[in-house]
Amino acid sequence: MNLLNMDGIVTPTKRLVSGTDPKEWVTLGGGQYLMKWGKQRNELAPFSEFVASRFLRYMNIPVQTVELVIYKDSVCAMCSDIGTIKQFADISESSLDTDKNNKVYILEDILHEIASMRKFTQEQHREIATIFKKVFLCDAVLANRDRHAGNWGYRDIGDFCPIYDNGASLFPGLLHNEEPNLKRLYHILTIEEPRSQVQIRAQNGKLKKLNYHHLLVDTELITEELNWIKKANVPEAINWAVAPLPPEMARHYHYVMYLRYYCIIEREDFNDVFKRLTSLSYETPSSVHDILGWASDMPLNGVGESIQR
Repeated sequence: MNLLNMDGIVTPTKRLVSGTDPKEWVTLGGGQYLMKWGKQRNELAPFSEFVASRFLRYMNIPVQTVELVIYKDSVCAMCSDIGTIKQFADISESSLDTDKNNKVYILEDILHEIASMRKFTQEQHREIATIFKKVFLCDAVLANRDRHAGNWGYRDIGDFCPIYDNGASLFPGLLHNEEPNLKRLYHILTIEEPRSQVQIRAQNGKLKKLNYHHLLVDTELITEELNWIKKANVPEAINWAVAPLPPEMARHYHYVMYLRYYCIIEREDFNDVFKRLTSLSYETPSSVHDILGWASDMPLNGVGESIQR
């Protein structure tokens, strides 16, 4: 995979950044872009950002444009500037049920707060709520563990701003996973992990992070959106999202998203889906490191010039 080296092409700015991941604003051709590296033990975050943004774009979700580049001698996600937005955390009407300080949110509570946004019409409320529920389902496919109140937003004019900050999707720390059995690993990545920041409802009156497979048992609040995603061509969206990647990496991301879609959204049996998926592969690798072996030659941030195992 040949990535464009942006060193000497873009110009760093003094614009402040937030969050714990290494990032930097730069200018190029009069526009500004946010360069994001994967921090140590999350080295694949730029690839997660890239694949997730492509998947969301194919699904007609407004999303920030992301390209993979080399910057400061490391693989980097080059993210477009989405302008001034307001985050969910900025909504003035807060609920007693949602604990924003702990980054755990109830879907029914989020929808109530959206409906209470005073500046917007009922039509705008419905549009924002519908897109958020669609994003929630796409996050289930993408294994996004970090859709907290600072990771989605809206504009003062009443539209949903492009989705941003998808680096916590698709298991960016997978290079450090030690599970030797491939099928067991993908069962973990499909049925057991990750836990979502957004819950469907409180569990026995308490907020508790649950994995997506558990959450999608209760679907009353997202019935229309479930029909939407089931009618969409998700397998084709997956193929398009991973197409630019090296074959080994593309196949890995294809495994993750394909399994998660059919097991979590369509509620098919994991063993049946895994058997169907491996029957379509050229060769079933013996471990995740066989799939990701190409990464050992990529300059990933936080571990020197190459991945050390």
